[in-house]
Amino acid sequence: MQTELAKSGLEQIAPSRARAMATSNGWTLLDVRPRSDYRERHCWGAANAQYYRAMDARAPENWGKAALSAMMFPERVGKGYLNVTENENFMEEVLEAVEWGCLLYTSPSPRDATLSRMPS
Repeated sequence: MQTELAKSGLEQIAPSRARAMATSNGWTLLDVRPRSDYRERHCWGAANAQYYRAMDARAPENWGKAALSAMMFPERVGKGYLNVTENENFMEEVLEAVEWGCLLYTSPSPRDATLSRMPS
């Protein structure tokens, strides 16, 4: 996802700048990680809309991917999800999480953020 964001020409900013923008300039931080990661830890004042959503490892059609992910990323076992899939409802989640027309920046992780603007 970082590569896609960089190709789009969006500016990456430090967390300290993101917080300053939120408190003094009225920007809203949108954390686009899976909900379980957001619940575990997120930046101050961030809203959440999942760009990728957690895949249900208990569903038989996902067992192969879940087993492979468990071998490759053992730290994920028991953490809420093993693999992710694209969230078809991403824009709906964005619209539920933030006010239409607001100044918006997104964060794929608590360590970086990207600037953009919701259309007004």
